[in-house]
Amino acid sequence: MTPAGHGPSIADVIVVGAGPAGSTAARALAIAGARVTILEKSRFPRQKPCGGAISLRALSRFPYLAAALARISTHRVSRLFLEGPGGASATVDSLDPAVLMIRRVEFDELLMRLACEAGADLLEGVEITHASLEEHGVKLVDRRGRCYGASFVVAGDGVNSMVARRLGLNAGWPAAHLALDMMEETPSEELRAADPGAIWVSYCPEGSCGYAYVFPKRDHVNVGTGSLLSHFRERAAEKPYARQRQLVDGLASRGLLVGSSS
Repeated sequence: MTPAGHGPSIADVIVVGAGPAGSTAARALAIAGARVTILEKSRFPRQKPCGGAISLRALSRFPYLAAALARISTHRVSRLFLEGPGGASATVDSLDPAVLMIRRVEFDELLMRLACEAGADLLEGVEITHASLEEHGVKLVDRRGRCYGASFVVAGDGVNSMVARRLGLNAGWPAAHLALDMMEETPSEELRAADPGAIWVSYCPEGSCGYAYVFPKRDHVNVGTGSLLSHFRERAAEKPYARQRQLVDGLASRGLLVGSSS
């Protein structure tokens, strides 16, 4: 890509970040006729800490996904088991599947491929560290000092977006506004949900300020917890790994999980 200030850019729009938001935006812009380049700091396939549950209403909002999802492993779920802080519980059943379970390592790459098939260009291993407004658009600089320029930039680089901070769109989030998620994704032959047709969610498990979950996939299970970052820093006594192992062991003793994690 031509460095900003040393000739015209080869893109009308630069999308920073090839996650679901960035790739979806890149695909839409490319289909509309824009020259789009995606800058992604990682290299695919890459994992993200995420339960991996999507409302099936997303398929009506993005109908092209219905056929594309056949390229990755998916699992449809129609039952939700909710557990409250005091132990009270409720089960919600849907006549039709309501939630689509995916693996982020596959789903994110699929969305990126769809964007590239629509005409977007992808540059991997490009970590943007600086962004500034210039006379004719936006200038981006990566960790190696390379410059990129475009008339428009989409900041798809996450909740702590460096682009948004550098351009003055977001000064950053206080710890009380951020959540920390700890998750493992384990093959079903090692660890599996006792009920693969249901999502299990517990709010404030064992007095913690947050939630825990078991999300069954087609060939994996995702188990994890989420809590406010401020709560984790101030009150969590265990290290993250120990906390995760305690969760898995406790769910296995209750019969919600079968097997053990590695």
